[in-house]
Amino acid sequence: MSQHKVLLAICGVLVWFVLMSVIIIGSIREVKTMSETVMTVTPSAPVVTAGQQFTVTVAITPGTGVSIAGAQFNLGWNPAAVQVNSVAEGTIFKATDPNTYFMPGTINNTNGTLVNVADAMEGAGESVTAPGSLAVITCTALTAGTTSAFTISNAIVGRPAGVAVPLSSPTINQAEIASVWDLNLDGTVNAADMVICAGFFGQTGTPGWIPEDFLKAGVITVLDLILIGQNFGAT
Repeated sequence: MSQHKVLLAICGVLVWFVLMSVIIIGSIREVKTMSETVMTVTPSAPVVTAGQQFTVTVAITPGTGVSIAGAQFNLGWNPAAVQVNSVAEGTIFKATDPNTYFMPGTINNTNGTLVNVADAMEGAGESVTAPGSLAVITCTALTAGTTSAFTISNAIVGRPAGVAVPLSSPTINQAEIASVWDLNLDGTVNAADMVICAGFFGQTGTPGWIPEDFLKAGVITVLDLILIGQNFGAT
């Protein structure tokens, strides 16, 4: 083989190697970028009192350069601590396209499950890249002294072509249910709560207008202080 042909062969191998390297590196970068898509579940407050309503927001942050057009999830919680009342569509898809198909899922407060929540954009080529809420779940805190972690399962986030994007492990947050007497939500009923209630002593309003009006009498009296004192140590 002539020296010229050898050089051409070597050049051909080098070109092939460079092209393959570009393809492989591009693929690695795409996987790395797609893996950054994250789904989170966050209660509106880390500590709530028994009987209080609060919300849990399931949100999505697409990876850099990743366009998405739909998503689904299941949610789990401690049924002794939390009751789920309703599920509303979030803003991540609705903000870009008012035409979406939202499924609020099926609530089972006995087992502490919400299954088959899904949302998809309607319209060719519709997609979003900005983060936002997928669903907002209204809950009621039940038993004082309990906690509930909110766990995500069966999570899928899809591109406009109907291809799922890789997801990071869902971020899990929890809510602690404090005693109704725990006015400063520090985890126990003590003198600090007595001081807070005493700060409203003699004030009046619509019955139950503030948490310190335990008797819903429309006025803060020594009777409210007595109730706090009788629950000292409760968590």
